[in-house]
Amino acid sequence: MAAPSYSSQPAGETAPRWMLPVICSAAFLVFAQTFMVAPLIPRLADVFHSPVGWIGLAIPAYVVPQGLSILFAGPLSDRLGRRRVILGALSAFCLVTAATATAQRVDTFIGWRVLTGIVAAGIVPIGLTR
Repeated sequence: MAAPSYSSQPAGETAPRWMLPVICSAAFLVFAQTFMVAPLIPRLADVFHSPVGWIGLAIPAYVVPQGLSILFAGPLSDRLGRRRVILGALSAFCLVTAATATAQRVDTFIGWRVLTGIVAAGIVPIGLTR
């Protein structure tokens, strides 16, 4: 009796060769997004004319929604397929990250960080599954 396959791909189908570099690059971007704000907090406080404490909220505004969204990304990838979820989340991640640069106020900046964290949940955890 053959062992059951839990892969999201049909039997005999393998992921394209370009997926591994894409997932590795995306993982780098997700983790860079996590840690890049901390050293910029004083400068961002100046740019947004806001207290440092408000800018400091940008870190949990990204990490907490990401952690909660992982609970939904897994079942979504089971239904839609890993590749589709990863590529969709990566596309949304790039768009929302670019939109973050348009923020003119601290609340808008934090809002974009929340959305970035939500879409980031569909990249690394799903990329680590088999």
